[in-house]
Amino acid sequence: MTYLPNADAERAEMLAALELETVDGLFKHLPESLRINRVDLPEPLSEVELVQYFRELGRLNVRIPPSHSFLGAGASRRFSPAIVNQVISRPDFYTTYTPYQAEASQGTLQATYEFQSMITLLTGLDVANASLYDGATSLAEAAAMAVAHTSRQNVVVAGALHPEYAQVLETYAQAQHYEILRVPNGPDGRVDTAKLEPAVTATTAAVIVQQPNFYGVLEDPRPIS
Repeated sequence: MTYLPNADAERAEMLAALELETVDGLFKHLPESLRINRVDLPEPLSEVELVQYFRELGRLNVRIPPSHSFLGAGASRRFSPAIVNQVISRPDFYTTYTPYQAEASQGTLQATYEFQSMITLLTGLDVANASLYDGATSLAEAAAMAVAHTSRQNVVVAGALHPEYAQVLETYAQAQHYEILRVPNGPDGRVDTAKLEPAVTATTAAVIVQQPNFYGVLEDPRPIS
């Protein structure tokens, strides 16, 4: 959204209409103890100075590569082909909303279909949905669908799930009245399968496993499945 600040003359005109002399008059009903009289900000920078400032801050970061990162928390190393930026910069892909005019959006629909088809091949799942905004929402929606489909009232979270994903999942669970059971990970960073097995019962709607998990460790799906 374009930012169009008010000119001095426009501000003066608005204040006159409100019968005020200064902008501070808008806040005179607030007690002095609640007002911030001074914001401790540095002097403004020009565009060139601002770019230089952030470049200097960026040099303090550890570069990957050549360094290796085992941070986890979604910071795993990835390779994105150059064509990806070209494709996602097209207006067709700016939003996740399904196009209302299918006849005018065949390219987007075809790309979504191909992506979902590849995900089902990679995961072995019957269906995949590419219309959700992010991983946390997708996870919570999948859990909600499993609970509704099976009429079972608990979901097992196996191992190190990203805590922000867990918070979204818990929010959904509170509203939809199902229980979340957490199974801890073992000393190797993977889910403790010995504790997972008894946690899965006849009332379990789904088992959630993050891959790679929050610690950046690959889970072995064979004993879990």
